[in-house]
Amino acid sequence: MSYIDEVETVTKRELNQNTASVLARVRPGHTIEVTERGVASWWITPEPPPAEDALERMARLGQIQRPTGDGTFRDLKPIPEWEHHTSEDIQELLEWARGDR
Repeated sequence: MSYIDEVETVTKRELNQNTASVLARVRPGHTIEVTERGVASWWITPEPPPAEDALERMARLGQIQRPTGDGTFRDLKPIPEWEHHTSEDIQELLEWARGDR
């Protein structure tokens, strides 16, 4: 779907004589085409909405959560200790996962 859905045509003379009313009809999804002697010469379109910041969009869609706290590392939770596995333990786990028991 394009940003421009409707195009209205006015003459250059009409734009000159009724500038305020012509410009009032320009809105999102609606463009005014200005003709001169039957030839389209100009298009008046509304300014597109500002691009949304990627982080703002992701937060709005619930894909990320904005950080909370004071911006320091004091509010971070400690990383839990991980078990250390030997290569034999890992090999045994892989064999078990593959069904090679």
